[in-house]
Amino acid sequence: MKWKALISRGLIGGWGVIVLGLLVSCTPAGGAAEAAPVDYTLILSDPFTNTAVRLDPLTLTGSGDAPLADLWSTDGRTGISVVAEAGRANPDPEKTWIVIHDLAGGAERARFHPPVAGIISGLSADGRRLLWQPFPLPVGVYPPPVDWYVLDTAGGTVVSHVVDKDSACFRQSALLAPDGRRLYCLVDPALNEISGSQLIRIATYDVIKPTNPTAPVGNPAAEVILETRIGQQPNANQTGWELLEPALALSPD
Repeated sequence: MKWKALISRGLIGGWGVIVLGLLVSCTPAGGAAEAAPVDYTLILSDPFTNTAVRLDPLTLTGSGDAPLADLWSTDGRTGISVVAEAGRANPDPEKTWIVIHDLAGGAERARFHPPVAGIISGLSADGRRLLWQPFPLPVGVYPPPVDWYVLDTAGGTVVSHVVDKDSACFRQSALLAPDGRRLYCLVDPALNEISGSQLIRIATYDVIKPTNPTAPVGNPAAEVILETRIGQQPNANQTGWELLEPALALSPD
């Protein structure tokens, strides 16, 4: 049995901790399965000084500088960062670059402009597909409709443009499937204008289109309703309100 690469990110005292690893489990002929790490990388990054260092996973001692990135692929091979001349809020995509790095040596693999101004939102497990979220327009409209680009990290080619003007993702967050073929969206309850909590809806969009990949995808490929609630509702004592904000996560498969 094989375990896919794992990634965990956190913030501890201003330091970002990025854990990348690959575990392989094998079953002996007459015994139980045993898991042994064959490749494991631990990176400690400081967003305030723009520095990062590799740590020995057993002793936690520094073992050399590491390349910086805004997001790493879960196979531990690709790092993605954004370079903007006038800061991250620069509305001009021609003055913004998406930079692709190799984790092993930190070498720059590719550099290209995004199709529109926005931010990095996700990455496929192998680092080949990048999820790019445009800045919400028009300003002041909430919730902003579904609008995402999937880019090929080899050179920035638009693989797909997911647009659904009739729906919105809660907190503007969507997840790209590890294989880069589907987009998962926790539908924003504000669309229904209902007072109180409501059942969760999750919509999925197919992002791979063999013909005319730059054409907007449009309607969701599937939708599921869960027996779990989202939104705000009165507390048990009817003395106030509680806010229910479930999160969305995907397993490697």
